[in-house]
Amino acid sequence: MGSDIDDSPMAYKNIHTVMAAQNDLVEVLAKFEPRIVRMADAKEKPED
Repeated sequence: MGSDIDDSPMAYKNIHTVMAAQNDLVEVLAKFEPRIVRMADAKEKPED
């Protein structure tokens, strides 16, 4: 719904690549797929 200049797509790793690299350390029990992400307004404090 919105973003600010501190929200950069390059800051996130591909979850499938990360999980594949940890295959011998973790067991996937479930998968979560968010339908929508609501970002805080640029001037909004996290505790608001």
